[in-house]
Amino acid sequence: RGLGEQFSLKIWWLLTTAAQVLATYDRASKDSWVALGFSAGELVLCTAATAAYLVPTGRVSGQPSLEGDGGISLVGGAQFARTISTRDPSPEEHMGIAGWLAFSWFTPIVDLAYQRDQEQGKLELTDVYPLTRKNVAARQLERLDQHWQVELRKEKPALLSAMTRAFRVEVFSTAWVKFINDCLHFVGPFLLNRIVNFVKHTGFEADEPLWMGYAYAIGMVLSSACQAFLMAHYFQGGYQ
Repeated sequence: RGLGEQFSLKIWWLLTTAAQVLATYDRASKDSWVALGFSAGELVLCTAATAAYLVPTGRVSGQPSLEGDGGISLVGGAQFARTISTRDPSPEEHMGIAGWLAFSWFTPIVDLAYQRDQEQGKLELTDVYPLTRKNVAARQLERLDQHWQVELRKEKPALLSAMTRAFRVEVFSTAWVKFINDCLHFVGPFLLNRIVNFVKHTGFEADEPLWMGYAYAIGMVLSSACQAFLMAHYFQGGYQ
C-alpha cells in the first residue's frame, strides 16, 4: 500500500535518524574530521530515508482493491484464483519451449507499458496477468496440507518433512540452474587470465594462433550472457 503507510518502518527510521544525530554530535566533539564526514554522510542518508517513509503515499483514487466488493473472481475455472486483473490468464503455462525460454509471454505486458508511457500513463493492477492456479497461496496451502495429513499419522510428525515433499520439485528444479550459474562465475576470470597471457605473449598462450584470442573473448561474452539468462529463469522459477 505504499512505504508511507508502514508505521513500524516510520518508527524504525525515526529512531535510526535520532541515533545518527547523537553519533554525529559525538564525533563533532572530536578532532577526527574523516570520521565526522562519514557520520555526516550517514546522517544525510538516514534523514532522506526517513523523509521518504514519512511522505504520505496512500492508495490512488479509484484504484481497485481486493478488499472491496468484486475482488474475488474465478479465472480459467481455478477454484482459488483471487485476483483483480481483467486480463485473460497468462499464456505462460501453454507457451512452447522457445517462447518460455525467451519470456515471450511477457511481451504483451511490456508493449502495454510502453503504450501507457507514451500516453503519459502507467500500468494498473488490472493490467497484469492474473495468478495461475499453481501460484495462488490457497493452492500451496492445499498441497502442504495433503502432506501434513500424512505426517500426522506418524508418531513424530515433522513439518519440514511435509514441506520437503510438497515443494521439493520447485526447489530442485531451480537449484540446478543456480548451481550452473555459480559455476560460470569462475569461467570469466579464467578466460580473462588466458586473454592477458595471450596479449602479453607469456605462458603457453604465447604460441597459440590468433583465432584462440577471439575464442577467449567470445567465451567471456557468452559466459556473461548465460549467467544473465540463467539468473532470469532462476528468479522467475524460484520467486514467482
